[in-house]
Amino acid sequence: IPALVAYPANCRSPSCYMRYPGELTVDSVVNWVASSIVGLPRILYYSKETLGPQFIGKSSHHKVKAIFFSSTGERAAPFLRQAAQEYSSYASFAFVLWKEEESQIWWNSLGVESAPALVFLKGPGAKPVVYHGTFSKSEFTEIMEEHKHQELQQLRSDTSLDLGCDARGHSRAGKEIMIWYCVIAAGRPGVELSKKRQILRKAQDQLLSAAGESATGNLENLVEVASAATALKNDRLTFVWLDGELQKKICAFYLATDYHGACGPRGFEDDNDKPEVFIVRFQRNATYEALKADKKNNLIETLQGQDTPDASQLVARYNGPDGILEINKWVSQIIKDGDTREIPYF
Repeated sequence: IPALVAYPANCRSPSCYMRYPGELTVDSVVNWVASSIVGLPRILYYSKETLGPQFIGKSSHHKVKAIFFSSTGERAAPFLRQAAQEYSSYASFAFVLWKEEESQIWWNSLGVESAPALVFLKGPGAKPVVYHGTFSKSEFTEIMEEHKHQELQQLRSDTSLDLGCDARGHSRAGKEIMIWYCVIAAGRPGVELSKKRQILRKAQDQLLSAAGESATGNLENLVEVASAATALKNDRLTFVWLDGELQKKICAFYLATDYHGACGPRGFEDDNDKPEVFIVRFQRNATYEALKADKKNNLIETLQGQDTPDASQLVARYNGPDGILEINKWVSQIIKDGDTREIPYF
């Protein structure tokens, strides 16, 4: 005595209480309640040596990395751990203890000036998003909602409809749009795919910038990419990446032939990674939509022909140089042709 005990939510008798076994400090007690009573996930600390290989390198490729810098070394507050649980499908979380002697390292690599701070890493080559200071629960939730997606999102069966890259659905602009497009970088996770993802993300940024210049009346250098910039601005164009190793069936369906450098698992001592960039043109079938049943299968079943899709799909593979402007000019020409040519639904 004094003793600290807790009754879990499902406890219905005096015998199931839990007694706190440790030292009565605020940090220890809060950690015990969050871990043992509420069951929230822990957010681990990493050093400058382990943050890259143990956290960034081992986290899921499609997740945003959220890194907290602490000057005290205290464990994560319960609301941060609750957020780590609620946003586990979108982000991975880590803590770093701020040390003055390492400040130059963090400034050069992540743009962190001091602690406390929060950094979001949103994909290969993306500029770190840095927030300095402390946050309330509501403020942190708003920040997480803003940054829970990578700048170039991953195409998966559970994201394809929301991204507008699914023949069973419609564009991000809504059901009234009859033709829309999806640009995909597909390959096995690794250095080469990271390069393609970075290039595609920069291509997306260039089109967003071009769309902004169009809105302000600055049309210089816009003509070559005008169709793509307008389609992206109007949510008729989406840029994504595809894990060809985990999603071999989707990858192979779109690439059809000569896909072994991008789709499926690596063979023993196989370093022949050749990620591909391609565009899919979707066109809705208004006649079929008026008659179709409500039955909906998943993306894999649609690709395998077990379900009649809502939209036709035409695929074009990019064979040009890895230049950002070259890719956007190609995308823009595809969209210009796809919007103006009479292409029958099939």
